Amino acid sequence: DDSTMKYLELQGDAQVAPVPGAPAGQPAMNADKLTVAFHPDGVSMQHATLTGHAKLSTTDAAGSRSIQSTWIDLFTGKDGRTVTQLTARDQVLVEIPATSTTPARAIR
Repeated sequence: DDSTMKYLELQGDAQVAPVPGAPAGQPAMNADKLTVAFHPDGVSMQHATLTGHAKLSTTDAAGSRSIQSTWIDLFTGKDGRTVTQLTARDQVLVEIPATSTTPARAIR
């Protein structure tokens, strides 16, 4: 049945943003080219590839985390937001918020 979305490709300053009220940790993504494959429910993201000026960020109670690179490839669990595998290459920058015991960090 073709009633659910299986695949989406966006090109040219592509952006995917969580809707207001979305569960914490829902990823925001932007890149020159963004491809997304969905779990069988047609709603939850299963796999995404971000190419060119790629940025993936999440926000939860602990703060905002982000990864920037020229290429990011990620897989998520059935909830569409728990990252189960992530690969980034070329000019990678990971930003991690401060906690009660550690300062904010930027990893290159």
